[in-house]
Amino acid sequence: MVDVHYYFDHPEGYQRWKEILKEVDDALKEFIDDEEDPTDGPSSMDIDEAVGKMSLEEAMPSRAMDARPILTVRVLIPVDIGDERKEVHVAVDTDIRSIAWLKAKVSKLLWEKYGVEPRISRLHIGDRDLFTYEIVTLVIKPDDIVEAVVDGMCACPCTCDAFSTEIMLLKGFTKKTPLEVYRNACQRLNIPVIANVETILGLEAPSALLLSSIGLSSRDVPALKVVLKQLPFLHTLDLSANLLCTQII
Repeated sequence: MVDVHYYFDHPEGYQRWKEILKEVDDALKEFIDDEEDPTDGPSSMDIDEAVGKMSLEEAMPSRAMDARPILTVRVLIPVDIGDERKEVHVAVDTDIRSIAWLKAKVSKLLWEKYGVEPRISRLHIGDRDLFTYEIVTLVIKPDDIVEAVVDGMCACPCTCDAFSTEIMLLKGFTKKTPLEVYRNACQRLNIPVIANVETILGLEAPSALLLSSIGLSSRDVPALKVVLKQLPFLHTLDLSANLLCTQII
C-alpha cells in the first residue's frame, strides 16, 4: 500500500501507511525477540506483502464489476402513427441516471430495434410527469410502466388526414439519411451490407438507384424496401441482372 500511494503521488496516504508499516514491523520484531527461535515467525517482508495486499483489496472495492442492472424500466412508446405502442426494457446500471438519460436511451433502443428514432417530449407514469432532472431510481419503481409521448403525436390512435399525419411523422422522429436507414435495416434484419448499394445511397437525395449487376438476391429485398420508403423523389430503380425472384419484387 505504501508503494501504491507513492506511485500515485499521495503524500499523506504514503506517510500514514509508512507509519503503520513501521509500527507493525516494530511489533513483529518484539514478538520475534520473545520467541526461542526467531525463524519461526514471519519476516518483515511477509508482513509488508500481507498488509499491502489486504489494503489494496479494501481500498478499491469498486473495481469488482457487477453486470446486473439495479433496475429495469419498462417503457411504452409509439413507433408510427396509428400503430400500437411497443414496449422496451431499459437496464439502469447506476443510481445516478437521470430521466434525461432514460429518454435518450429509449430513443436509441427504438432505432436499434425498430429503425425509428423518436423525439420524446416527455415521460409519465399515470398522471405524473417525470422531469428530466429527476433521478430514475428515485422516481420509478420496479413494477411501474413508463409511458412516452413523442413530439407532435396524439396520445391515442387518431384519424388525421394524410397531410397532417406526414407532418407529425416529420416532427416526431429524427430524419435519417437513406444510407443510415439501409445500414440499420441490414443490421436489424441480419442482412449483409453491399458496398455498391452504400456508395449509391451515400449520394445526396438520389433520384435514381442503378443497382444492376451487383449480385443482389432475394435476401436483400427487405432492406431495400425499407430504404425505398425514405426516397419519395425516386423516379428510376434498376434491379436488372441480379438474382431476384419476380414474386418477391
